[in-house]
Amino acid sequence: MKIPKQHAFSRLGLAALLALTGAFVGCGGDSDGGDDNQVPVTLDLTAANSDTVAHATGAGFMAFGSTVMLPLDASADRASALGSTGSGAWLPARVLDGLLLAMRGTARSGGARPLAVITMAPTECSLSGTSTMSFDDADNDGLLDIGEVFSFVFSDCQDSAADVMNGSMSGTITRINDSGTAFGARVTLAALAQNAVDGRHSLTLNGNVLLDYRELSATTEQMKLSADGAVTALVHTHLPFDDTVTLQSGFAQNTTHDYSLGRSTSTVTGVMESVAAGGSFAVSTMTPVELDDADTHPRAGVVEMRGHAGVMNLRALSAEQVQVELDANGDGSFESSTAQTWDWLF
Repeated sequence: MKIPKQHAFSRLGLAALLALTGAFVGCGGDSDGGDDNQVPVTLDLTAANSDTVAHATGAGFMAFGSTVMLPLDASADRASALGSTGSGAWLPARVLDGLLLAMRGTARSGGARPLAVITMAPTECSLSGTSTMSFDDADNDGLLDIGEVFSFVFSDCQDSAADVMNGSMSGTITRINDSGTAFGARVTLAALAQNAVDGRHSLTLNGNVLLDYRELSATTEQMKLSADGAVTALVHTHLPFDDTVTLQSGFAQNTTHDYSLGRSTSTVTGVMESVAAGGSFAVSTMTPVELDDADTHPRAGVVEMRGHAGVMNLRALSAEQVQVELDANGDGSFESSTAQTWDWLF
């Protein structure tokens, strides 16, 4: 089965896939661990570690995509020449452009293809650096089929004034329906790093992720991302805050985007571990996280962190502020509740 040339991958599909370059949303089941693998929850949530747990969860938000996954410029023609990404000139748009070109057969003119592998010449990123795409077209038909592989390598690739990308990602198509409106892939991230030019944030990702995409209607699309084994994020922020955050196997995020509303809605479930906090905790969505296309951070939603003892909430107050709430003794009453900026969180 193949993706029809006139459809190829949708914007949200590849945006979500590449959102892995910029964002973890952490979430989990009960205090015993995630639903899939019952990973033990070891950390007691207290006033002493609540800030660290909040930052680690914020890093989770930044790693699986709910803060920077969207928007891509939905009005732009993503089938235009590589790099012609309009106002959406950032990594997901660049990768989506490259894949659309490859799937429509136009990539053949850009490079040699020994053993049916297209290797494009390095492409200059919008501001500086390069990205290089390879595409395994085993049946020589110019379309991505089940079992075929795509990959991207980034070398100081800067498509925005804020961030620069390095490292690589690759994916194998595992499922495609006849109409091209649903597909699956297994994606590998290898030292894929997003660094703020001003030095305030950095995130480096390693691990494997399973992707499931479905087009629900002409204006609505859904993506599920789940950790296939441990996915790790090396985190640094301006606070300063340094951590290694691990999404345990089975950790999953579901995101639906409605183009008519200009809004994405996410729920998550699983267990994450923070080296800085000294243990693991479950994370779950109490109220779906809502992100408007025009904003950088969520406008609404409540994410719960549940430890071996103690409960915390991150409650979106607006696209600028988030409330950090702690119930250390688990009696249902928050002993502390503090409003912070999203910039403080990560």
